[in-house]
Amino acid sequence: VYAWAAHSADHEAKYMIGAMPFYCTNKAALRLWPDAPGHGLFALLYWLEDAGLAEYDQDRAHPPHRAGADSYATAVLLRAMLNQGVT
Repeated sequence: VYAWAAHSADHEAKYMIGAMPFYCTNKAALRLWPDAPGHGLFALLYWLEDAGLAEYDQDRAHPPHRAGADSYATAVLLRAMLNQGVT
């Protein structure tokens, strides 16, 4: 099954054509890690790295708030969620 992943799926869905489902990493993070110090994309990325739950290439994840870096950071976040057993 294919699906889009976005840190704010409600926002991103406005720009997508078709009926493919979305996986919202923001909503999932709020449920999976409610005690994280922040639930923004990069706040989670840095926190997960410090906790030993994610590894990422800093060059690919920067500068933040650019399409390529944000897509990469979302993929790292999704992988960390899947590694935690999220289905």
